[in-house]
Amino acid sequence: MFSRDQLLSLARRRYADFLRSVVEGVAFFPVELRIGKTRRAETYAERATELAEFRAAAATLNITVEWRTVNDPRFGPHERPERASFSHETAFLGALGKTDEVRNFRADLALIRAECQALETWLPANAPAVIQHHSLWPALLRVVAWFRANPRSGLYLRQLPVEGVDTKFFERHRTILDALLLQVQPEAVDQSAPRFEARHGLRWEEPLVRLRFLDLALQAVRGFPVADLAIPAPTFRALSLGSVIAIITENLRNFLALPTLPNAVAVLGSGDAAALLASAPWLAQSRILYWGDMDARGFAILARLRAAYPETESILMDSATLEAHRRWAVKVEFAHVEVPGLTTAERAALNQLSAEGLWLEQERVPYAVVVEAFARIISPPHPATAR
Repeated sequence: MFSRDQLLSLARRRYADFLRSVVEGVAFFPVELRIGKTRRAETYAERATELAEFRAAAATLNITVEWRTVNDPRFGPHERPERASFSHETAFLGALGKTDEVRNFRADLALIRAECQALETWLPANAPAVIQHHSLWPALLRVVAWFRANPRSGLYLRQLPVEGVDTKFFERHRTILDALLLQVQPEAVDQSAPRFEARHGLRWEEPLVRLRFLDLALQAVRGFPVADLAIPAPTFRALSLGSVIAIITENLRNFLALPTLPNAVAVLGSGDAAALLASAPWLAQSRILYWGDMDARGFAILARLRAAYPETESILMDSATLEAHRRWAVKVEFAHVEVPGLTTAERAALNQLSAEGLWLEQERVPYAVVVEAFARIISPPHPATAR
């Protein structure tokens, strides 16, 4: 026999349908709960207890039950529930504890319809989103109205003159805003752009990539006034450096400690290196070396770089490096991860780190070892002036 919790579970399954009926203005009640066949009791006492508990649960939840008298060969004549239903909204919402939520939902629906009729066709399938953003609709609708009046404005988010809305509002509610704007003005949305600002014609502060010339002759030939500079990612990708050796590292200290090397530049991309550095024509023409920590994160960054630039090489990221400098490694929680695109030597190192729960920071490797490793891999030297 159905318990109170089971009856509530059946009611909850119909709540989304009820909300849609509110949006569409169609009748919903009475709403029947499919109680189906009850399990067969073993004894008359068990059947009597089940029926009593069902009656009590239905009464508590204000469920209307239709009973049918049956003549059971084991228990004789008795009543069995034929169907159960909520006859009106008050009982249904009271059982679910949704009375206040639906009152707010109706108020939000009225506001949305009054302020933005273009959202009408969006509402039936998105009632949960309306509820989820209760209390935010006045601000959300002001934002939508501003974008409709100023499509693809080219402003920064901080510049948008929308009352009661700041940058953090956009950060917290980009998903719903994106859905609303796509609904009301699809022609103004660049759906191919992954970033909110790009999708809606706004400007944004580009992340900086730091570049350091490890060869002063190369710096002079390429016409750069300083050896160490930080530039927006698009500018970085558009540089005309030609074919060089690009050493990418995620650690600032390693970036600063790299020795003088012929025809080489150091690039600090941090954890977003792969995303920031992708699609740079000059990198595609260059020899790329990645020097990162020996841990899951370091190898994951290497793999992402290699996805963008398949010829990317790693340096000091193998089992030999780990064994030679094991005393500098520290114990960490190291969940095993599958990292695609690694060489056999790199994968062996990662598996060893995972098995032993170790992390070797590259800055712990003695500087003399670093200098020797780079000198060995970048040889013979090619003077920058010859290029």
